[in-house]
Parts: sequence; structure tokens; C-alpha cells
Amino acid sequence: MTNSARNPLFAILFISLPLAIMLILGHYDFQLLKTQISDKEQTMFMFYFGAIAFHLVATLFYSLWCLYKKHLIQKGFVLLHILYCLVIVLFFFLFIDNVLTMNLPSWMFVMSPVLIVFTFLGIGVFYGMVCLIEILPKWLETRMGYFFLAGVVIFIMAYIVLNFFELFIYFESLKYVYLVSVVLGVSILLFFLIYFSNWMLFRAKHNVMESWISTAIITLVLPLFGLILSLEMSVFGDFSHFSFFALAILNGILLSLPRMDAPFMRLLIFLGKGFTFAFSAYFFLVFFPFFPISIVLIIFLGIGILMLTPLVVAAIHFKSLMRDFKYLKDHYGKSFLFAGLIVTFLILPTTVTVYGLMQRANLNTALTYLHTPDPGVDYSVNAKILRSSIKYARLNNRRSLRNMDFLEETVPFISGFYQWLVFDRMTLSNENIDLLEQVFLGVQKSPTVTSSSSVSNLVIISEAKAESYYDENRSSWVSQIDLEITNHSQSNLAEYSTRFQLPEGCFVSDYYLDVFGTIEKGQLVEKKSAIWIYSLIRNVQKRDPGLLFYSRGNALEFRVFPFSDNETRKTGFELVHRNPVQFTIDDWSFTLGEPTETPKSWEMEGVCGLVTGSDKQIGDRLQRRPYFHFIIDATIPLSEFRRNQIQQLISRHPDLAEDAVVTMAGSVGRNFKYSENWNALNGRMSEGAFFLERAIEQVLRNSIAAKEERVPVMVVVSDSMKYAIIPDDFDDFRFTYPDGDYYFEMKPDGTLYPRRLWSKSLCEKSPNFPGLREVVAWPGRSALTTWLRDDESDEVYFLNHEPDWALTDSTDFWGNGMVLQSAHKQRVINPKNYDSYWLPLVQQSFFAGVLTPVTAFIVVETDAQREMLARKQAEVLKGDARFDVSDQLMGMSEPKGIFWLLIICGLFWLSYRLYIKTIR
Repeated sequence: MTNSARNPLFAILFISLPLAIMLILGHYDFQLLKTQISDKEQTMFMFYFGAIAFHLVATLFYSLWCLYKKHLIQKGFVLLHILYCLVIVLFFFLFIDNVLTMNLPSWMFVMSPVLIVFTFLGIGVFYGMVCLIEILPKWLETRMGYFFLAGVVIFIMAYIVLNFFELFIYFESLKYVYLVSVVLGVSILLFFLIYFSNWMLFRAKHNVMESWISTAIITLVLPLFGLILSLEMSVFGDFSHFSFFALAILNGILLSLPRMDAPFMRLLIFLGKGFTFAFSAYFFLVFFPFFPISIVLIIFLGIGILMLTPLVVAAIHFKSLMRDFKYLKDHYGKSFLFAGLIVTFLILPTTVTVYGLMQRANLNTALTYLHTPDPGVDYSVNAKILRSSIKYARLNNRRSLRNMDFLEETVPFISGFYQWLVFDRMTLSNENIDLLEQVFLGVQKSPTVTSSSSVSNLVIISEAKAESYYDENRSSWVSQIDLEITNHSQSNLAEYSTRFQLPEGCFVSDYYLDVFGTIEKGQLVEKKSAIWIYSLIRNVQKRDPGLLFYSRGNALEFRVFPFSDNETRKTGFELVHRNPVQFTIDDWSFTLGEPTETPKSWEMEGVCGLVTGSDKQIGDRLQRRPYFHFIIDATIPLSEFRRNQIQQLISRHPDLAEDAVVTMAGSVGRNFKYSENWNALNGRMSEGAFFLERAIEQVLRNSIAAKEERVPVMVVVSDSMKYAIIPDDFDDFRFTYPDGDYYFEMKPDGTLYPRRLWSKSLCEKSPNFPGLREVVAWPGRSALTTWLRDDESDEVYFLNHEPDWALTDSTDFWGNGMVLQSAHKQRVINPKNYDSYWLPLVQQSFFAGVLTPVTAFIVVETDAQREMLARKQAEVLKGDARFDVSDQLMGMSEPKGIFWLLIICGLFWLSYRLYIKTIR
């Protein structure tokens, strides 16, 4: 019973288990699809799933009964099983596939529905046909050639008849006849192919297993030929890595070796085959879903023979292991051989896993330094391993989420495992990848020029109005901003995009968009998930999304899509603020709220506060003592000329030289006092790029954290400033440096050129060196809480300690907004606690209903899009906050290598003629 294909355990493994997986995947996708289909179509799907569930239950109970009775699976069940599976396949392609393709793009599915059918139903059909061959009458075996001819004739005739009828008349049922004929023809060809392979490999008088030459052709030559062809045609995956070729050669050699009677040598070969069996099993899984397709490709192109090779190699490999096991068990014992086989089989998957874990740790170290650095940690990144991770991340961003080329440029199964293990099911944006390459690999990127205006000249706000009322219960103003946006371009898929500044202490509490005359309220969701779904809807479905989120500091980005030619759409959002404020978006300005009484400062004890411009006037003013903080480019040696310029600057400003600090900035910055070992700076170098962003951020963090009566004056020394890694602005850090708006670049002639730290709209005049101003010590110098800008604007501050996340009143929009903004600022100055802050900040933003820098307001049009957004958000919230969600799409590439296909077709023809000659 154990050696029979009709063992009930095999039926459970190859029928029940795949059907169960199929139901799980189908149910997952149906929850998304059901919002987009009619009741009739939903009934059709339920019938489809019910048929699969019925077969699953029936097979499982029948197999368990046979197992209990110690019976083999009966002939009648085998035939019924095959027919039942073929009927389900027909039902899918006749009724289900069209519904799927018409209602949802393929990127919304966990796995291609067609591939699910081919994989999980295909395994059951394949198993059934293997059982059928086992019970085939002897008289029928001599007529197997007719099966091949019948399958070819049915398939070709169906194609000819279909095209003939379409020339004169077309009726709906014609496609049913054609599809039934195709499934029937392919099934007959599949049965013949399984029988032919089984006969050639194991049952013929001079079968493949008896000849090392024929074994070498199948297990060595054809796999290598297929790998070479895959370099030209990567539609089934990217197998260009040298390890695939090395393992194919080793596997072919081991399987082609003649049998030896020396037990120890046979044992070594057995263990070697156990090692490469993971390789054979892997390619069996990769190409098995395409088994039915390979038959058609054999007939018309010939490529199918290479698609079948991995399946044949796996069968030969398994049979060879069994023969070696049978021989060796009398010399070494079954337990030893089983243990050796398991250990050697696990070497390859273990190696892949260990290398993936190394990449994960290395990538996490790099991302931690980029986004959540701890000043007390010395970060070490392996550039070679990081380069490999970056290569995969770029390939993953180029993969199409819409088309069927989902295997192209990926390694099937391994890429998915790698994506889960290394990237935690997330991706890295191209911006993040560029930053990794610049900082740790020293890749120089050309400086980009950004437009001064973020709003299109052709899609503009044509009408805007604002209404405000005072909420007595919450002591805050609520202002509604209503906009009408008009597309003056000739495009039917135009997008409105702008950026505007929120006043201090002002928060977004609601958002809406008019979609086909219906006001759709915005959902408050995690920001990366919102940007992901917005990009996919815009790029793929061309439907109606609207998006509102923080970019940097108090700046918000606002996008609406699409606009038809000359179309006007309505949208708007709600703001809450403690005091009257001046609000500007594009060319429209409003005074929100009415100054009915003198604005008052506000404080939540131990958390945060708001100081009005009038109350600032009563605070203590002082000029903090400045000192030099030199940021020196450590990617190149510091020349003697530059050293002299720095010393001359210090001699001109001796008052700034006391307590001066130097940062040697490469990919990682190192700080020391100016007076310590100054001469050693001459040869100091660092790998990677000049990461000026990180160096300035650390200076700003130290400035707010110290709360001392001294302030840094940053002087950057570099001969390659155009390659320095630096953002457009440091708006997130503006609250840390109320004394000034600039840092200074030392030019080659030694002069100091001021560069803005914040947005241009916030600081218009270039200062004289050192460009510092007085600050306000709040609430007073003797009881200092924080330093504030000396101006007439309201200003938010927070206390430097762990924020209290226990928001209890979801209706207090403004108070909750203040707490959440305080938490975000705490995250800015303490990035090492990023992971512990990010998820609570997202969750509390949902609770409070207030927009924060880690959330976004979004409007989507359909229930399916909302379901997809919910899924992506759940995935993101479970993942690593430092990873991104890619939104990049690409088209399908064209296959190449027709010359090789003709050669393969000839090889198949010769092999079939050899089979006919043998049976005669």
C-alpha cells in the first residue's frame, strides 16, 4: 500500500490540502470582490466555492475511511475526481474569470486567480492521472499514441472551427464549445504526457534510469539549456545568479554518476543528492503550475519541453534517492540515512535564511542610522551586503502590480520569502534607496532642481470661502474651508496638487471631496498606506481619490484627482484652532475666527503649551552666547588651505571659539572639541558620502535638549557642497533653533555664505554673520521651560519628557491635537525612540480624529478601494515603521529567443519519433 500512488495519505496531501489552501485564498479575495459585483454574480461565486468545499470534504472523509480500512483509493473515485476538477476549471473560465477581470485589477489580488486554479486544482488533476496510469488496462497501454493524436486533433479542430464560424456568424455558446474542447484536448494531452514520461523514465526496457548518458542529457544538459534561455526570457523568473548554474551542474553530475558498490562512496553521493534535492524540489514547485500550458507550448513552440524538464528531473532525483537508500540501509541503518537526508536537504534553505537574516540586520542598522539614530551608538554597515539588498529593492519597485509578468526579474518563492524576511513585507521607496546608496555606498546623485510652486498653473482654486464658529465647550474655533477647483487644461486626467502652511496651534479635523455629486467624507488612515492607495488608484484605475497629509513641519500637501477638461470639483477641510489665525492656500487668504477678546496662552501641565504673541512680550529676552560648530566634509582630506581658513575665522571671532565643536561628517558623523587634537584633522577621512543632513539635525537636537544660554553657529566646510546630502529644508526642526534661520557655508575664498534652514517663506532676509537674534525665555529666565522666537506670532512648545498617550476625550479636537503635536516633536528630537512612538501616535490620531504627521485624510470612491486600503494599513501597522510602501508600476516586456525555441521544438520531435520506434 505504501508504494502505491493510490495511498489515502497521498490523496489527503495532493487533493484535500491544495483545495483547502485554494478556499482560503479565494475567500480572502472574495471579501474584496463582493462589494463590486451583483447579487447574481455573488451567487455564482458561492456556488463555485461550494463546489470546491464539497470536493474537499468528500475527499477528506473518503481518504480517512480508506486509511482506517487500509484500502487503496478506488478506480471509480479516481475517475470522478478528475472529471469533477475539470468541471470546476471549466466553470471558472466560463463564469468567474470574466467577473474578476472586469471588476478588479490584478494588483488587488493576493495571487493571480488563474494561477491559483492552475496550481491547486492542477495538483489534484495531476495526482489523479498518476493514479489512473497505475490502474490502466494493459490493452490500453499499446494504444497510448491515439491519446496524443486525439488531444492534438481536438485542440486544433476547436481552434479552426472557432475562427471559421467567426468569419460568418458568432453566437454566445460558441465560446463554451471552444473552451470545453480546449480543456478536453489539453487533459488528454496531459494524460499522455504523464504516461509517456513515466514509461520513458522508469518502465521502458532501456529507460532513462539505466543509461547515464540519457540521464545526463535530462538532468544536466536540458537544465543548463533552460537556464541559458532564461537569460533571454525571464518570464518565469530571474535565474541569472551563478548559484543556479553551479547547482544545476552539481545536481546533473550527481544524478548521472553510475551506481557504485562501494558503500562509503555511495553514501557520499547519497548525501550530495540529498543536498541538491532541495534544488530539484524548488524548480518542481516553480514550474508545476505551468504543466498544462507546457503541452500547448510543446505543440506550437517547443518551449514546453524545457518547462517539463524540472518535473522530470525531480522524478529522477526522487527515484535515485530511493535506490541509494535501499542499497545503503543494510550498511548504515534507516535512522542514520533519514537524518543525513534531512540535514543535507536543509542546507540550501538554511543558507538562504541565514543570508537573509544577515541582510535584514545590516539593512535595519542602515535604516536606523538614517531615520532613528542614537547619538551614543557607533553604527557599522556592510556595504557589500547592503548593495545586494538595494539591488533587490530596486527590482521590487520595478515589478508590475497589474500584469501577468509578476515573475519577471524575481526569483519565484525565494523573492517572496526574502521580501518577508528582509523587508518585513514592506518596500523601500526610490528616495530611500537613493539615500542609502549616497550615504553608505558613496554613489553621487546629480542635484535636482525643484519648482518654486507646487501647484499647477492650469488646475487652480477658482473659488474659496471660509466660515468659523467658536465652540464654547472646547474653548476653540472651528473653521470650515470650502474650495472649488477648476481644470483649465485640455487634459481629462489632470491632478490638483499644492502645499500650504498651517498656522501654529492649528489642526485638521475633517476633510471631504465631491465625488459625482455626492459629498464623501475623508477617512483618517496611516499615511504610507494612504499615499500607496492614492497612487495606485491614480495610476491604474483612474478613479476619484483625494489626499491631505503633512510633508514637513507645519506644511501640508493636498491632492485631488482626476479632473476632466474644464471640470470644477468641490472639496474642503475643517480646521480647529485656539485663537484667531491667518490662513493662506495658494493665492487665497482668510482670517479664521474673530478677535472677540484678547487671545490667551494655554498649557497642559507637564505636556505642552501655546504662547500667544502678546504674552511673549512680557517674557525675559536675552541674546544667547554663540559658539562655533564646524561641520567638516570628512569624505576628502582636509587641506592645509582649509585648515588655515578655519583658523583665520576663529581669530576674527575669538568670542565664538570658546567651547567650539567640530563634526567630521561622512556617512557617520563624529564630534569632538575644537581644541582636541586639531592637527589630526588633516588626514581624517570617512567612507560613504557627506551626510550633511544628519550632522545638522544632530546639532539642532542638541540645541533644544541642552536648554543652555549658548547657541551653535553652524559653519559647513566642504569643497563638494553640490554632492552633500541635504533636504530642501529642516522645517521639522524649526522649534529647536529659535535664535536663527541659517547655517553658513565656507566658500573656497573663505567667505561665509548663509543658507536657509527653513522654508523660504519663513525667512526672507539674509543676515550678517552670525545672524542670531534675541530669544524669549518662557515663562521666565528663573523658571525656564523653553526658548521661544522673539516675534509677535503664537508659538507651540512642549516639555522635554515622555508624552502622555492617554487621550480620554475624542471630541476635544484642539487639545488632542496639541498633545499629538507634542508627541511628534518629541519623536523628532529623540529618533531612537521612533518605533515606540510611531504606532501609538497613529492609533491616538485615529482616536482623536486629528491629522498628524503619521496619518492622512483620504477619500476613495468604491468599497473595494476602502477594503484594499484597510488591508494595506493593517499590513503596514504590523511592519517596521522605517520601511515604505512602493507605488511604482511598469509594463510588460517582450520575450526573446525565437531561434532557441525552434531548436527545442526539433528536440521534442526527435524524442517523440524515438518513442514511436521503440514501441513498434
